[in-house]
Amino acid sequence: MATRLSVVMVHATPPTATAQKISETLVGELIGRPGFDLVLVDALECLSDQSTDHLTLESLSGDVVVLAWRSVETTIADLARLGFSGQRVRHSGDPHGGVHRPGERSIFGFHLGEFAEAGTVLGSLQGLLASRGIKTFTIAGLPPVDKKGKVPQHPIPARSPIDTASQAFTPTDSSAEGLDLDALLDQLDQSDR
Repeated sequence: MATRLSVVMVHATPPTATAQKISETLVGELIGRPGFDLVLVDALECLSDQSTDHLTLESLSGDVVVLAWRSVETTIADLARLGFSGQRVRHSGDPHGGVHRPGERSIFGFHLGEFAEAGTVLGSLQGLLASRGIKTFTIAGLPPVDKKGKVPQHPIPARSPIDTASQAFTPTDSSAEGLDLDALLDQLDQSDR
């Protein structure tokens, strides 16, 4: 099963035209990108307990990325106020986060105001997705799989010759069984007329 990562983008008016372009580029790139599930929500400080966006946040399970135009600390506090619990985890876009604790939801926060272009954010997201990839291990007796998912090719070991007497028998047209089958088919053809 492929690894997936939920990305919550907090929809707020970006402060500049450049920021607006970053926001639009991120939405355009993340919609339909393999491995990412993009969710757009209204500004977190405006959400009520009865809002559709609040219900959307409640439906998310597992680790999430949150992209916002506010500081990560403020975003995490707003999420906690809404009952969306989790632990802020360190990553390339947030070096101040903590270390992941097993059994707890990880929240990877991004303060979009700290990025000059969308490509940097997309690169960080792709790195997060890759780091969460499915880990594989070798079962005894099977060859290991390389990083590209291919099994290394080894020469086929020499085998002893196969005894021809043990091979399956194929009837020939001149055998008795072959004639009986032909006769049966002829009878069936006659009965169809």
